Amino acid sequence: MACGHCVTTCPTGALSISKLSKENCSETKDELDISKDAALQFLKSRRSVRAYKEKAINNDILFKVLDTTRWAASAGNFHSVHWLMIEDTNEARKLAALVIEYLRKEEPNHKFIRAWEEGHDMVFRGAPHIVVAHASKDNRYAAVECIIATTYMELAAHAFGLGACWSSTLQRAFNGSIAVREFFDLPLEHSVYGTLMIGYPKVKYRMIPERSPINVKWR
Repeated sequence: MACGHCVTTCPTGALSISKLSKENCSETKDELDISKDAALQFLKSRRSVRAYKEKAINNDILFKVLDTTRWAASAGNFHSVHWLMIEDTNEARKLAALVIEYLRKEEPNHKFIRAWEEGHDMVFRGAPHIVVAHASKDNRYAAVECIIATTYMELAAHAFGLGACWSSTLQRAFNGSIAVREFFDLPLEHSVYGTLMIGYPKVKYRMIPERSPINVKWR
């Protein structure tokens, strides 16, 4: 019932439920509908951005981008995803250093370590902000919910002219390093399932590259 389908589809607006009334719903506007071609270009033009401008994102914009995840698909409408938004660029740099220390112990020959020692940040590629999606390990749908919500945020960032990139290295560090978890006070009963670096892209992408054909079996 918490999905609100009945409230939002009633043609007379006569329905409400305990967790949702029509007054809490916003009307969809036909003039904001986008064409199929526009939607396809938007989705195909998403890039994993690995070069960022030295420019912080306004906090209001960061919030709007993150807030879109409230409408991401959620198993049973439980919306179990928790977020850590690292908006302070100094905190992001501290986190990068902690990730390097984690790699020194786990993968001492990792190329990120050598680059770091030479003054290059390959952990976050200069991204000013970091986003972490985490949820309870006891939730069987936690990983899927976090991945869906993080993908929503990545697409919302694209809509705002921002760039983002997933970081599996950061995810491993959060789940494998007590120092990283404690620095950001992440609950021990939670696992991290999605991580994004986010910022203003340093370059403008002018074309959509070709991709391999989809692997599909029709029945």
